[in-house]
Amino acid sequence: MTQTKTLAIGSIVLFLAGCATPDSTKSKGDKPPEPQDIETAQVSVELSRLRLASAEADLKLQETSGAQTLASAASDFKQAQMHLDIFESDGKKRLVEAQLAVKNAKDRIEDSEEEFDQLEKMYKENTLADATKELVLKRGRRQLERAREGLVIQEMTLARLREKDLPAEREKLANDLAQKKSAFEQAQARLDLLLHQKRAAREEARLNLLKAEGELKKLQKRTDASSANAQTKP
Repeated sequence: MTQTKTLAIGSIVLFLAGCATPDSTKSKGDKPPEPQDIETAQVSVELSRLRLASAEADLKLQETSGAQTLASAASDFKQAQMHLDIFESDGKKRLVEAQLAVKNAKDRIEDSEEEFDQLEKMYKENTLADATKELVLKRGRRQLERAREGLVIQEMTLARLREKDLPAEREKLANDLAQKKSAFEQAQARLDLLLHQKRAAREEARLNLLKAEGELKKLQKRTDASSANAQTKP
C-alpha cells in the first residue's frame, strides 16, 4: 500500500515538474510579477510538497522493511550462536560418555579375566567330566574374547569422536555462526547507509520546499506592494 502511494506521488511530481519553468521567480526590477509567475511559483511549492511527501514515504518504507530484514538476520545469528553453545555442552557430554564406555570395557575385561582364572583353578581340582569342564571353560574364554573385542570398538569410537566427529561438527557450526554474524553486520551496515540516504533526501526536499515557499512569498509581497502603490497614486 505504501509503495503504491509512493509511486502515485512520484507520478504527480513528474507531471508537475514538467509544468514548472526555471527562473520563474526571478526578479524583474520594480515591475509587479506576471500572473503566470505567481502560478508557476505556486506549482513549484506544490511540487516541492509532493517531493517531500514522497521522500518521507520512502524513508518510512525503508525503516519498516529494513527493520524486518535486520530482525530476520539477527534471529539467524542468534540461532547459530545457540546451536554452537548447545554443541559445546553436548559435545563434552558425548566425549565423557565415550571415555566412560572405554573404562567399562576395560573393567569387563578385568572381570572376565578374573572369572576365567577362577574357573581354571576350580576345574583343575574338580573331578567333573572333561566334557563339562571344557564347556564351562569355553564359555569363559568366549566371554573374555568378546570383552576384549568390545574394548577395541569402544577405543575406536572414542578416537573417532575426539579426533574427527566433534571437530568436524564444531567447525561446521562455527562457520555457520561466522556467516550469520557477517550477514547480520552487513544488513546493519546497509540499513544504516540506506536510512542515511533517505533522511538526507528528506532533508533536501524539506529545504527545497522552504525555498519554494520563500520565493512565492516574495512574489506575493511584490504583488501586494504594487497594488498598494497603485491605490495611493492620484
